[in-house]
Amino acid sequence: MLDRLERAGYVRRVRDPGDRRRVLVEPTELAGKYATEVYAPLTAQAEPLYDRFTEEELHTIVAFLRTVNEFYGAQITRVEALGRGSE
Repeated sequence: MLDRLERAGYVRRVRDPGDRRRVLVEPTELAGKYATEVYAPLTAQAEPLYDRFTEEELHTIVAFLRTVNEFYGAQITRVEALGRGSE
């Protein structure tokens, strides 16, 4: 995947100045431009949605979504175990 992203001009590989054994991957200007084109409209449309809620309500929503995510993660693990015959 990194090879394809590099060929397309979205990332470049650079040596880690602190450890010559490592190679770091950093986004290019093209990646930043593309990300802005994709995500700026999403942000602009989402902000009015968030503005409808107080800070406290947003914290409650985030807590709920985390709880639901943990619940479904546990259920996925349970169902995958059934498929392997572990339960």
